[in-house]
Amino acid sequence: MILGKKAAYSSVVVLLLFLFSQNVLADATCTYNNALPDVSCTPGDINANVTSDNINDTICVPGFSKTIRPPVSVTNQIKKKVMKAYGNTVHQSDSDLAADCSERKSNKAIIKVPKTSICLDLSKCAANSDNFKCYELDHLISLELGGCPDCATNLWPQPYYPKPGAHEKDQVENYLHKAVCDGDITLADAQKIISTDWLSCFDSIKKHEPCK
Repeated sequence: MILGKKAAYSSVVVLLLFLFSQNVLADATCTYNNALPDVSCTPGDINANVTSDNINDTICVPGFSKTIRPPVSVTNQIKKKVMKAYGNTVHQSDSDLAADCSERKSNKAIIKVPKTSICLDLSKCAANSDNFKCYELDHLISLELGGCPDCATNLWPQPYYPKPGAHEKDQVENYLHKAVCDGDITLADAQKIISTDWLSCFDSIKKHEPCK
């Protein structure tokens, strides 16, 4: 079983992923399609080790995603590459996003930078900002839906704002994951929904309607 392996990547795997990150989307010119990625750059890609026959031993096991998620030391390198490919080059320092920490309870866009007393308002992120904190390095087909953890074709810099953004896509991923594990939808259908138009699914969820 996959979960029987060590959760941490070996040094060899980390090195291979680092080398991969140096070539991810090299020289590509990608554009956002509103809140969706560029299909020519990020069509989505699956994890060959996850199939409809073994979901109860893989994605439907709590904590599965943690066992295959690349370490931050590697994903930060990948994030730099995909942000460049998507044209996120408008300079914004943390001071440009500065916010009053006392307003965090009333403004969900405000985050606290870990291990500091600094707060940032992510709603101030400009279109194509180069600030790392404005984006989530997103697996278009999420790991909990059998997405490839380190494929260039499955990774993109998803903005948190404007909404719907990264947090709203997380809701769709959780909804589809539950639907797959409950047997309400096939794994293949869930992967198609999340990779082609997660926004439509998000709208359906808000209306308490099933995603199709």
